[in-house]
Amino acid sequence: MGPPGTFIGENNAMGLALAMTVPLIYYLYQESSRRYVRWGLLAAMLLTALAAFGTHSRGALLAMGAMGAMLWWKSRHKVFMALVVAAGASTVFLFMPQEWFDRMTTIKSYDADSSVQGRFRAWNFAYDTAVNRFFGGGFETFHGGTDAHSIYFEILGEHGFVGLALFLALGLFTWMAASRIRRQTEKTEDMAWMARLARMTQVSLVAYATAGTFLGMAYYDYAYNLVLIVIICESILARRASSTAAVSAVRPGARRQPVRAAVGPEAGSGGDRSGRCTHVNEAASRVTK
Repeated sequence: MGPPGTFIGENNAMGLALAMTVPLIYYLYQESSRRYVRWGLLAAMLLTALAAFGTHSRGALLAMGAMGAMLWWKSRHKVFMALVVAAGASTVFLFMPQEWFDRMTTIKSYDADSSVQGRFRAWNFAYDTAVNRFFGGGFETFHGGTDAHSIYFEILGEHGFVGLALFLALGLFTWMAASRIRRQTEKTEDMAWMARLARMTQVSLVAYATAGTFLGMAYYDYAYNLVLIVIICESILARRASSTAAVSAVRPGARRQPVRAAVGPEAGSGGDRSGRCTHVNEAASRVTK
């Protein structure tokens, strides 16, 4: 369980938060140049994963599975990441109590699990509500002791098909923006950190989207913080692009134009040689300025 009175107080919420944090720790691991800090972050990543399993949340188990697969896929060091995932899985089997295994195996026997049957009833209720009410039943639809048991059906029941479309669009556009950030920065040396952050943000989003299939956490604070990370990265890129454009638009220096000295008849009545040189120097100085 998490701290009471917080959005991670319940074991499912705590397990999901821990699963979503593992990729961000790996991002810090990639960015650190000190060996002892890197070893500390690697240990923190393994312990965080173990703590996620320790919440006894089946949603966290699904989140960890999807997150681990996506983390391996997104990692540039696949052999190393495979060893880390294998070490984490071995640790789970060594330290988890028998009651954990008993609870996780109930995923297979969903037809005899009362909590799973309750999920099916909640999903049917959400669908019927959306069919009968175009904009859903509102924010209080699943309050008062009931749970939607799915972020997708929670949005569907409370905000209808329109709300569900907006909710899915938010996740899709966030993913696309992160991909765009990664493509724009991964080959730029001083901005490669942003590409790695965008990649790990996507991994965390996969954990949320997977576990959210069976958890009623549509308004989960952590997920929207990931959206904000992507928005801030896009803002930084936009400012960088505008600054680059402004610098390229400013001419590094005025081009000097050749100045012809008045010689002979062009000099006029007061055009002695020293006077002509003085006027030429003044004109050249003005052009340079």
